[in-house]
Amino acid sequence: MNVGRTIGKNALCAALCALIATAAGGARAEENDESECFQEDRAYVAMNACSRLLMSGTLDAAKKVRIYERRGRAALVLFYFSEAAEDFTNVLAAEPDNTSILAARGEALSEDGLFSKAAEDWARVAALKPDSLAALLQLGKNLYAAGSYEQATGAYEKAIGIDAKNIPALVGLSRALDMSSQPQKSDETP
Repeated sequence: MNVGRTIGKNALCAALCALIATAAGGARAEENDESECFQEDRAYVAMNACSRLLMSGTLDAAKKVRIYERRGRAALVLFYFSEAAEDFTNVLAAEPDNTSILAARGEALSEDGLFSKAAEDWARVAALKPDSLAALLQLGKNLYAAGSYEQATGAYEKAIGIDAKNIPALVGLSRALDMSSQPQKSDETP
């Protein structure tokens, strides 16, 4: 009977030690994932590490927002535009006036060919930062690509108001004016 108790105690001790080692290993793995998530030069590793952290369910709300932002930026670098836009949307749910994230989502949407949606983000950036030449240029570019030539003209005119010699703004305005003055083809026209 004593032999059985000794074996039982040893098994219990071994199981407890394994559990503690697993928990400690899990904490180290999470620390490793966090350091990998925020590295700048290896976007694929960062994106996967951020995904593991988000799936862990142990993050507070503020940390989760930063992880979504980092994963979105990594996805953008890797040309995963819809995934990047989704992650930036999660960040914007917590920080709706974050112009850096609005611009990043606008870039992702534009690269994904969703020009009207991208223009909405760039319009919001331009509203929050009215002197941002870059935001107005991106707004004009996306409105033009969406076929909203008159609105693109307005964006480029505002950009020229900030910098009258800005070549991309002058060229964009010229192109938008040219397109807005041409009769638009209808699907019904033979």
